[in-house]
Amino acid sequence: MLKKIFSKIKRKYYGFITGHYYLNSLELKSIRLSVGKNSSNIVEDFEKDFSLLIGDGKCVSYASGRMALYCILKSIDIKEGDEIIVLGFTCSVVLDAILRTGAVPIFSDVDPHTFGSSASSIDSLISKKTKVAIAQHSFGIPCDIDVISKLCNKKGVFLIEDCALTLGSELHNIRVGNYGDAAIFSTDHSKPINTIIGGLAYTKDISLLRDLRGMKDASPSLSIEKQKSLWYRLLVERIFCRDGCYSAMVIIDLAYGALRKFSYAFNPFLVSDIGVENEDNEYYPAKMPTFLAQVGILEIKRWHKVQAYRESLLKKILSSMKNNGTKIPEVYLDSYRQITPLRVAFCCRNFKKKSAYESFLYSDGFWFKNPIISTKRAGSFFGYVDGQCLNSERIGKSIVNISCNISGEGEQDLLSRISSI
Repeated sequence: MLKKIFSKIKRKYYGFITGHYYLNSLELKSIRLSVGKNSSNIVEDFEKDFSLLIGDGKCVSYASGRMALYCILKSIDIKEGDEIIVLGFTCSVVLDAILRTGAVPIFSDVDPHTFGSSASSIDSLISKKTKVAIAQHSFGIPCDIDVISKLCNKKGVFLIEDCALTLGSELHNIRVGNYGDAAIFSTDHSKPINTIIGGLAYTKDISLLRDLRGMKDASPSLSIEKQKSLWYRLLVERIFCRDGCYSAMVIIDLAYGALRKFSYAFNPFLVSDIGVENEDNEYYPAKMPTFLAQVGILEIKRWHKVQAYRESLLKKILSSMKNNGTKIPEVYLDSYRQITPLRVAFCCRNFKKKSAYESFLYSDGFWFKNPIISTKRAGSFFGYVDGQCLNSERIGKSIVNISCNISGEGEQDLLSRISSI
């Protein structure tokens, strides 16, 4: 164990979380004073500001993106036995939300071109029991959502866009989130906008919006203890989740993990697995904490600057990859897609080169090494059968992610490391 820790300390990692290093003392004080407080005005301002980033629909916030998905499913009266098509290249929390409704997840395969949902795979799975299709945009890359949208409209299937990993990207000059009947966004600490935890449902459907707001208003707030834990996590990440410091954050998380075995109080996040006896079940769904909505408002104020930086960084990373002979995925050269990247994703089947990338990228944070990630349960628990999504299983073995949500301090070092592989 100690050998593993020391090996991580010596490495300079680039991770997938950037802390709130830019917050000044006055902003931090204002946020701290809101911990444990409830202000519907602040939360509604956050929802309004976020919706303006997407389009002319409206947003409703919750304590996580999976809760937003759950509330959409409940609002459209999903019942036990209904089938929901979901990408077999996803996080277990998405399946958690589906299973809580009693519905059955049906796994579609990944499109190797976009790393997102495949229109042809979804088409092949639609049956009389299909009520919903969830189309995922991965890493900032729009999937073929235009084709999927036409397909769902034709077959009477409710379409939800999973935009947890994508914000601001466009396909045919239409921003993701505007093709479906509804969309979900995540603002947890590894996503495009970072509020530590959080998520939103987005829709233009007035009736659905009314139901979503009703569910939010009826939901509990997170406990003061949980909110304090989240506040302390924000402070820790603000210091250590920066270019050049990430190896220290890895060590801190190892310590957090050890302490969580002895006390729930050391876990600032929401436990995900359905059926697990834990204190978070009473908070599902839950309201977005006011102090994190404040953080979200500040994140949104700087979003357009951040968006421009990530798009610029994408071009530099692709150039550095070209310099070292890594094959550039064609999707990044597609003129129909305007990509605001969260990560630059690609398959690297050269073991030596892949290992070279992983020497400075925090590979434990790679998505998606398996068809279902972030769970200790076997895929069969969720209804997944090995071999069901062959593209997903194949890609997971060779995928590499380069983070684009970095603070910028280590940009030249990162690009140099990529070029020298």
